[in-house]
Amino acid sequence: MKNGGFATVLSTNSTRRIVVVPSSDSMPPEYSLDANGMLHLGFGKDGQKLRKGDEVTFFLAVCSCVGTPNTAASCQALAAQLMQPPKAMMKAGIQLTDSGFLAFEADKREVAAELPAAPLICDWPFTVKGIADNGAAAYYDAHGLRKFTFVPVQDQTMYFQMPLEKASSFWAGNLFTASDAMLKLTPVLYGTEKAFLEVHNPADHEINAVVRSPEHAPVYGGKQFSVTAPPGQSIRIPIQ
Repeated sequence: MKNGGFATVLSTNSTRRIVVVPSSDSMPPEYSLDANGMLHLGFGKDGQKLRKGDEVTFFLAVCSCVGTPNTAASCQALAAQLMQPPKAMMKAGIQLTDSGFLAFEADKREVAAELPAAPLICDWPFTVKGIADNGAAAYYDAHGLRKFTFVPVQDQTMYFQMPLEKASSFWAGNLFTASDAMLKLTPVLYGTEKAFLEVHNPADHEINAVVRSPEHAPVYGGKQFSVTAPPGQSIRIPIQ
């Protein structure tokens, strides 16, 4: 099996098709099928050796389809849809093509794009690289909730998911950034009479900085202001 290939077991007794798409950076995927239809999946070739300290990256996507497809071609189409996400029309940032995720890289801490409809049995997974872990990473689905949803960042990458039953326009990135990366930012947009930005200074000295919102961000795009944050304290800045 080649990287990005797929394996599945078809049965005329069930309309549920499970498609497995494995991949590895240095150990090719292998599979076997026993007499009762059990699929066994592994990685590596006979005699392949690993040394202490070697790192191997594995990817495994499992997609299910409920319906009438019962041919290898129909399963191949399902696997291809998962491994080749829809093409975005970019307004800011770039779309990456080396992942089964809808993967993007931010430009100046933001991504903005339009996506065609690409319905799946579940929401599409998104990743955006080049994002600061400053407390203000969020995405905005212009055709969905039409509100900011704040999400975690790990290793400068943010993760979230969105449905694509219909064409969508979305923005993702740092809703606000500070010229001094020491500052932590918490936008409080909902459940309060007036929206505000809480700016926290964890340092033991005063910080003067400029806070900006990226150009394409909904509602706040292009907004900027100066802040003076006392040591070890938080201040609130109205952003209504």
